Amino acid sequence: MIKTITILTTFFLFSITAGTSFPCTTFLIKDHGELIFGKNYDWNTGTGLLLVNKSGISKHSFSENQIKWKSKYGSVTFNQFGKEFPSGGMNEKGLVIELLWLDETVYPSPDERAQLGILQWIQYNLDNSATIQDVIDNDSKIRPQSRSAKVHYLIADAEGNAASIEFLDGKMVYRSGKDMPFSVLTNSIYDESVNYYYKNSESNYNKSSFGRFASACRMTTEYNQGKGRVINYGFNIIVGVDKGRVKKW
Repeated sequence: MIKTITILTTFFLFSITAGTSFPCTTFLIKDHGELIFGKNYDWNTGTGLLLVNKSGISKHSFSENQIKWKSKYGSVTFNQFGKEFPSGGMNEKGLVIELLWLDETVYPSPDERAQLGILQWIQYNLDNSATIQDVIDNDSKIRPQSRSAKVHYLIADAEGNAASIEFLDGKMVYRSGKDMPFSVLTNSIYDESVNYYYKNSESNYNKSSFGRFASACRMTTEYNQGKGRVINYGFNIIVGVDKGRVKKW
């Protein structure tokens, strides 16, 4: 049984120019009852707060079709845009949610479900979910929305399960279990990323989204359990998919 889960995160401050993308990479490694969830977070600001969010707090969505709830679980989150609006975090049940940019995202159209911003969507699920299945089931009650930011999510729970969650053509599309051969996500649609990995050799890998996905898949697959510290190995994956800004761990 998986007992512990650790998050590794690096992020950087750099200038945004026309055509600049946000090259983030996430992954999950399992090692003898320990889970390492890593994220290389390249964004347009390097500032933020690590916040503790308590259980038993009454909350509501900021939308016309409002939903109210009381947080079941406490969590620790990384916030850059205010409390209750995290870019990722982990709750006391070991559920982890992290977002990444995805240009192909098309969010659901307005319907009877409550609308949540893409950041409050994370907090709602950390407040109310213990497993990845809980997050998937919550799609019947809430839908994410943003006028400008297009993202998808990699999530994992304390049992070692992982899932990619994307919103394509206005619907949630998720991969988990047998449909998710690699617990990795970058800035391309998951299925297309997997196809790239299967069809290309290591000599073709680069720092594009597909290349970083393939590199992270190779490194997580090659991890030899029991040899070396898994946390160090996780940081070395971060180095392996970075564009030269991280010192080797």
